[in-house]
Amino acid sequence: MKKNLLVKRAIYYMPLPGGKLVLLGAFAMLIWAIWECAVRLDAMDGMTKAYFNLVRDGKVTLTEAIENILNTPEAKKDWINPIILSAIALFSIFTMLFHGKWKMTFLYIPVCVLIFFYQTSDNMLVRFMNLFEVIKYGACGAIAAGSLWNTGSALYRRREYFRRLKTRRDARRLQEGPRSRTMIPKKTSARKKAG
Repeated sequence: MKKNLLVKRAIYYMPLPGGKLVLLGAFAMLIWAIWECAVRLDAMDGMTKAYFNLVRDGKVTLTEAIENILNTPEAKKDWINPIILSAIALFSIFTMLFHGKWKMTFLYIPVCVLIFFYQTSDNMLVRFMNLFEVIKYGACGAIAAGSLWNTGSALYRRREYFRRLKTRRDARRLQEGPRSRTMIPKKTSARKKAG
């Protein structure tokens, strides 16, 4: 039993090879999310100050200012972007903590696809000139590739563990040989004895 546990630990619980790639991708995604969030908060701060200056001067009421912010697509996106980017930063921290867990692949890949297609700006020129978008794409690719690598390696190790376990059991059976059984003589009838 102890030998089987040692084999299981050696094969199945060793660090997975894609873990470092997932960790690197998560770290890059965290940097990108923090940077983009800081930029968006700065832009939102300027816009918010402009509205509240109007409120302070008595030109518009506070309710009208909030309604204008929510009804303006650009202003609304400036408020939503920091929330989404904060969630992405939390996801990247979670990924860094559990970078070696292969079952997390089923969570990482769908989220990475959503982040890959998430755009902080609708302007194509701004997106093209934003070099930090390349970091985001690379981070998503690294997390997805590392997760798939982890899953493939874990499934291979699992199969290898059960194969070795079966080989050990077969070898043990051959060494032990057929189990001795108590041979009970068959009862012979009285007629056969008389004959």
